[in-house]
Amino acid sequence: MKKTILITGAHGFLGASLSDFLKKDQKAFKVYGIARKQCDLTKPGALRPILRRVRPAYIFHFAGGRTEDE
Repeated sequence: MKKTILITGAHGFLGASLSDFLKKDQKAFKVYGIARKQCDLTKPGALRPILRRVRPAYIFHFAGGRTEDE
């Protein structure tokens, strides 16, 4: 049975790299990625519908932002 994996920040450097790596073994993993435009993780409860639909066995959280030092 495939392990379902959810990756936040899937279009960033780390998220995309992990997604590409896991997708090489399509027999073992089903990978779902969330991009910034799909879900605002700063809003409470925003992720709940996605979790109910995908029901991931594992979650890798790579979403984040950059700040510039002044």
